[in-house]
Amino acid sequence: MYTGNQFTESVVGYNNTVFAGSGKCLYAIDGTTGKVKWTFSTGSNLAGPPSIAADGSIYFAADKFYALDSFSGAVKLEIVGSFSGSPAIGADSVVYSVSDTTKITAINGLTRLPLWVYDTGYQILTSPTIGTNGVLYGSTTKGSIFALNISSPNLMNGPWPMFHRNAQHTSRYDYTGVPHDLLPRQATATSQIINGFVVGVTITDGGFGYTNSPAVVFSGGGGTGATATSAIDTNGSVTSITVLNPGHGYTTAPTVVIAPPPFPPRQATANVQLANGFIVGAPLIDGGFGYSAPPRVRFIGGRGSQAAASSAIDSNGVVTGITVTNPGSGYNTNVQVVIDPPFIPNPTMTIAAINYGSLVTPIIQLDFGHLAPYNNYQIEFSPVAAGTWTIVGTYFIPTAATNTQFINATGKVGFFRVKYVP
Repeated sequence: MYTGNQFTESVVGYNNTVFAGSGKCLYAIDGTTGKVKWTFSTGSNLAGPPSIAADGSIYFAADKFYALDSFSGAVKLEIVGSFSGSPAIGADSVVYSVSDTTKITAINGLTRLPLWVYDTGYQILTSPTIGTNGVLYGSTTKGSIFALNISSPNLMNGPWPMFHRNAQHTSRYDYTGVPHDLLPRQATATSQIINGFVVGVTITDGGFGYTNSPAVVFSGGGGTGATATSAIDTNGSVTSITVLNPGHGYTTAPTVVIAPPPFPPRQATANVQLANGFIVGAPLIDGGFGYSAPPRVRFIGGRGSQAAASSAIDSNGVVTGITVTNPGSGYNTNVQVVIDPPFIPNPTMTIAAINYGSLVTPIIQLDFGHLAPYNNYQIEFSPVAAGTWTIVGTYFIPTAATNTQFINATGKVGFFRVKYVP
């Protein structure tokens, strides 16, 4: 890809997406196809390569200090100031960046609020580095190296948490040492039995994304009564399983079932491939997360009709592909593909009465939030909260997460609610 400007060093995030800055723009590039997924424009050249946290947030410095969603490019944080270098992200989600040439600024990656600023008194020459001992290092024009004790016990186990990726500065994506996708992943283990007792458990995959020690259950094997507890590390992986009760009567090793981590659900997205008005493909942009069944796929707008598609998911709840089962016809470039979200959020609603005077029909304005775009919602009314609910008008289909509806308020003294209609 040619931009006419020199690129920063590239970094690799989830789904093999490559991120690099060129001029006043950050590019997200599909590492498999080479296609640009999205771009983000800044007010000045990027000051260094970005860093990526475990939750997919991508941090970098330009005219401001930014945090973006690496899947969509949406802005999560903007801090006005003079920042430079490449940020470093600690295991406790605190982000460290060089600011005002001589300072280190610490930012809470969860609340997005600045925590503290340390002034070295000299121009900082390097991007901050976090060691495995929980110390942040850097060098200055004084010809010295500074070391700061920080709250982070270690470097975050994310896709690319600091300059050159790790404390060893290998400057490459280590496919042998790190899973391709550090999305939440369920841990697995096997059990060992002796004379009908469960005497041990061996972890085969510690998983990722645990915030608390998961429950452990023994299933099958012909016996009963075995119990165990687990422990996790600061990176959210299961590190040990301790048998509390060996049970009895096991003839074969029981299956060890470790509860999954709290998967953060995320709606999958895709593009549309058109040829002469026919939909011939729907390549994925983001496979999403948290699906328990293949989601419905719909084609919205574009003046065409009859196009249909199906989806497939993997064992981790990620959409892996979309198959067009009917190309339809007559579509133009305004057509969109909508993949149902892995869950339907609970909508919010606020009510405002609008009175234009005694000669005009009174109107009630209903403002909705947390909607699932392109799904059906029905407004209902009841004179009392525990009464019978009646339908108000026809269902509406929002095109965004927020929506406003106006209804005739005549005789409407009571309660309103909105329901998702499958």
